[in-house]
Amino acid sequence: MSGVGPFNDRNGRPMENHAGDEIVSVSDTHSEVTAVAKIGHGHEEEHIPLWRPFGVGFIEDLKNKLPWYWSDIKDGFGLKTPATVMYLFWGCIANAVAFGSVLGAATDRQIGTTETLLATAALGMLYPLLCGQPLTIMGATGPIMAYIIALRGLCTVMEINFLPFYAWSGIFLSCFLFLGSMFSLSNAIKIVTRFTEELFSVLISVIFIYNGMFYFVQLFIQADVSHGEAKAGILVWLLTFFV
Repeated sequence: MSGVGPFNDRNGRPMENHAGDEIVSVSDTHSEVTAVAKIGHGHEEEHIPLWRPFGVGFIEDLKNKLPWYWSDIKDGFGLKTPATVMYLFWGCIANAVAFGSVLGAATDRQIGTTETLLATAALGMLYPLLCGQPLTIMGATGPIMAYIIALRGLCTVMEINFLPFYAWSGIFLSCFLFLGSMFSLSNAIKIVTRFTEELFSVLISVIFIYNGMFYFVQLFIQADVSHGEAKAGILVWLLTFFV
C-alpha cells in the first residue's frame, strides 16, 4: 500500500491515508490558484500603477488573452446557448427600440430607431470579436442618450449641423480612448469607491425620471392635446408603474 502518511484530523489526532490518494487542503488549493492567477496577470492588484508606458499594458493583455481567445468562443456552444441568445436578442432589441424612439424625437429623426438598431447589431458582432470578451453586450444607455440630446441642443444654439458635429465628437472620443488604453489609464478604477458608483447610478436614474415626467407634463401644456388625452396618458403611466 503506497501513499501512507500521517495527517491530523479535526481533533488533532494523527490519521493515515489508507486510500493511497493525495490529500490536498482546500485553502492550499485556493492559495495556489490565486498565486497562479497573479503570476499570469503580472501584477498584484494593490501594486498596479495608475498608468504605464505606451503600449506595455496593451501588449501584456494580448499575451494573457490570446491563449484563451478561441476557447472563450468555443466553450459558449452548448445546449443552453440558443435560449440565452434569444433572451439577449429580445433584451437588446427592446433597448434599442426604446432609446431609438427617444433619440428620434430629440434629434428630429436624424438619429432614430433604425440607426440605433443597425448600430447595435453591427457593433454587437464586431466589438466582442476585438475586445477579447465574447460576452460583451452593446447597446444605448441613459448617459449616452443624455449626451446626444445635450449635443443636439448645443448644435441648435450654435446653428451648426448636428450629424457632422456628432461625428467629429466621436472621432475625438476615439482618440482619447486609444490613448487611455495605450497608457493603461483604466487602472485608475482601483481608486473608485462605492460612492462614485452610486453617484453614477443616481445620475442615470434622474435622467430617466426627468425625461419620463417631462413627457407627461408636456401633455398638459401642448395645445393640440386635449385634457382627456392627457389624463388618459397619466392613467397609462400609473398602470405601467404599479402593475
